[in-house]
Amino acid sequence: YYSPDGVALFYAARKCGRKTIYFAHAFTPPDFMPLKLDFDLALLPSPKVLQNCEYRQRGNGRIVFLGIGEKFSPLRLDTLRHKGMRLGIFLSSPANDERFPHILQQIQETFEPSSLLVRPHPVSLTQSNLRPFVQAYPHAYITAGTRLADDAAVCDMALVGASSATLELLRMGLPCLYHASFELIDHDYAGFVASGIVLETKVFKDILVTDIKTFYQSPPWKERFVEFDPFYGQDIDKDQIINREIHAIIAS
Repeated sequence: YYSPDGVALFYAARKCGRKTIYFAHAFTPPDFMPLKLDFDLALLPSPKVLQNCEYRQRGNGRIVFLGIGEKFSPLRLDTLRHKGMRLGIFLSSPANDERFPHILQQIQETFEPSSLLVRPHPVSLTQSNLRPFVQAYPHAYITAGTRLADDAAVCDMALVGASSATLELLRMGLPCLYHASFELIDHDYAGFVASGIVLETKVFKDILVTDIKTFYQSPPWKERFVEFDPFYGQDIDKDQIINREIHAIIAS
């Protein structure tokens, strides 16, 4: 993928004449790509990631799209309402500790959620100590070691920052609302807002449920999202695709 060790091993294998496979486990923005990789096979989530790879000049190997996830669910827009929703905050980079308590207060005052799930990034090195802030609200809790699908299933809407999990949440049917102040990272780092697949709010009290529904019900939204998930709207078997392609490369 993009670790220095992985890239070094990749080039060493190519020099020895070994077959090589480039695997992107998640969506990757253009400025987070490695140098050009002369791969035999690239397993990428989507055409959008391929576009970002070409920003660094890709090699000439075979390219196969795997999509974002396996199970598909239509967006659950009928559960959206102004008050009393089950909300989830899904984080990526370290949280903005200075702003986070104020954001929680805004969320409480705006949505009056019946429950508020907070999911830090599963890699412990990127976790902030959010517990003191979350414990101030009896209905709020932090998850750890849970599957993304399980957390998504108990939410009516996701509040997101720059996490690539946003794509998986949308595929699972969970509407997402982007707020830049959740994390210590550049505004719209992944480009989801600029690409028109995630709705942004700068002030929670200014957003209406009708705005969210209108955004995701717009016919062009699905067309834009397919660039990030070519299998949106259908279930797929990733293991079957991966096994088929790897065996084909080995046999060639």
